[in-house]
Amino acid sequence: MNSKSHLSIGDVLTLLRQEFPEVSISKIRFLETQGLVTPQRTASGLRKFTKVEVDRLQWILQQQRDHFYPLKVIKEKIDAVFPPQPQSNGAKTPPTDAQRAAALERVSHVVAALQEGPREAAQAAALVNANHSANESANESDGVVVSDSPKSMVSLAELCGLSGLSEAEIAQAEQVGLFSSTKVAGEVVYADDAIAVAKLVGQFRRYGMEPRHLRPYANAIDREMDLVQQVVNPLLRARTPEARQRAAEHAAELAKLGQSLRAALLRRALSKLLGG
Repeated sequence: MNSKSHLSIGDVLTLLRQEFPEVSISKIRFLETQGLVTPQRTASGLRKFTKVEVDRLQWILQQQRDHFYPLKVIKEKIDAVFPPQPQSNGAKTPPTDAQRAAALERVSHVVAALQEGPREAAQAAALVNANHSANESANESDGVVVSDSPKSMVSLAELCGLSGLSEAEIAQAEQVGLFSSTKVAGEVVYADDAIAVAKLVGQFRRYGMEPRHLRPYANAIDREMDLVQQVVNPLLRARTPEARQRAAEHAAELAKLGQSLRAALLRRALSKLLGG
């Protein structure tokens, strides 16, 4: 075990690969989503694993390799081997009025950043999500989600490992505006929604497209954000909580409409291209 009391996900991966060469960061994150490990988080949202968490991961992987146990069986057995820690009961309580107000303030803060531009809004979202926490309470409508819970952050090494992109490709994708990084406590981190974008960039690569070739997609979003700002900015100038809430709702609705319109126009264009 590393002499450090807490290990990053990269440190844990290095340790586990000594016995399990095929294990990946994605596998560790998946086991976390299943509640089998519960690493702590730094102020920037990065995972920090204790020795107990690493031991749990090793035991889980051994059960899968040696006994072919499914996760359902592993979940039934693991607490007997590693009794739950008192501070990690996993219980959720409904958010208080103060937490709801704080969540609204976070949403409003990001929406206000639209006045500066889409990239500034993305950076504001990363900073706000990295430095605030609240119980999860999400409202979903046709794929558009507004969540009170903070997004986690990933390091450059994690983003490379999860997406399959090199550091140079990540830098190129950021340069053309596909996502952005920010510094928290002196460390360069990415909001975890950059993972989905980076994975898509990797899929474009199969067709010979490099990140720089995808600049038109980022430019199109910039132009779409100009339209959103025309609707949102007058509400933001009112500087009241009610107006900010309406601005957030309008921005979400416009995003949903824009997504539907892009899909319809793309279908029409592809139909013409293919002679349909």
